[in-house]
Amino acid sequence: MRNHIFVLIFALIALCQTAFAADVISVNVDGSKISFDQPPVIENGRILVPFRAILEPMGANISWDGSKKTITAIRGEKKISLTIGKAYIMVNGKKTALDVAPKIIGDRAMVPARAISESLGASVTWNEGTKSVGIYVETSPPAENSNAALKNNITNSKTLAFFQRVTSGNEWLIKLETKIEILDGKKSDVVLTMAQKSDKMLLNLVSGEGYDVSLITKEGKAYFVMNKERFYSVIESGEAIPGMENLNITESGFLPTDEEAKAIANSIFTTGVENIDNTEYKYEEFSNGTNFARFYFSGDELRYIKSDVGGENEALVKIIKASQSTANSLFEIPLDFTLIDFSAFGF
Repeated sequence: MRNHIFVLIFALIALCQTAFAADVISVNVDGSKISFDQPPVIENGRILVPFRAILEPMGANISWDGSKKTITAIRGEKKISLTIGKAYIMVNGKKTALDVAPKIIGDRAMVPARAISESLGASVTWNEGTKSVGIYVETSPPAENSNAALKNNITNSKTLAFFQRVTSGNEWLIKLETKIEILDGKKSDVVLTMAQKSDKMLLNLVSGEGYDVSLITKEGKAYFVMNKERFYSVIESGEAIPGMENLNITESGFLPTDEEAKAIANSIFTTGVENIDNTEYKYEEFSNGTNFARFYFSGDELRYIKSDVGGENEALVKIIKASQSTANSLFEIPLDFTLIDFSAFGF
């Protein structure tokens, strides 16, 4: 039995985490991401960054005069200097006004990223959708923004906003109800549960025929439970879940494959209205031209998902519960587990 709704939802969660990580400003120099002990901030429309963290990767020689609170940087034939609290920058002895003066935040001298980078001869780009700064010293900026999710306006969707709201913390639970094929091509009523608590993750399926199947990742192992039979397998990072080849097991839980995540990001994104059980719902659709997934909303709350993802027949999924809390008991692992070759099982 292959259940692709798990894969679809985890791919959307992964996408929304990428898209909405935009709340945190990232800075890259020639494609390498810069780490900060004091995060960048936006002030008066300008991005301030710790001067040393950004100037050193650019290859500049820098100095700090604590008594004058002045920063000096030299790269090639360019020399710049800035003073804390002064809204100007000196470039080879010439004064140029700044929109925002350098300042001290968290014991770090913060300077405007674009002004100092361009003054030292670098090119600078800003991606509003991902809140990312690109600084190009030895390389050239990309010709265009290749982020398909932003081009298709997916990051403005209610669907991603919903999954971001529910899964933004380290603890969440989503419970679904649908009909799927389990054995002999017969459809059965099932309840699907996806949950996370800290570094533990759960996939669970309970069917009307009495099947109760769980997959739990916890403490570096993948535990498989089918009814009362209990097994576990050591996690191999990047290993696909049997029967769900587009979802990988990792030491931090379940992640969609790169191909699955890209497929969602490159989807054709449309909206519409449809009646379900005599109630009108607005929907958002992700489609590759052949398969689709529709997400039906009442206000900002997700109520249904309709999908033929994975080539399955069209299935309607009802959202039973979406919560930012879950019970410890879902992740409890008994002691009588048997070590197995995990590839022998799939669901």
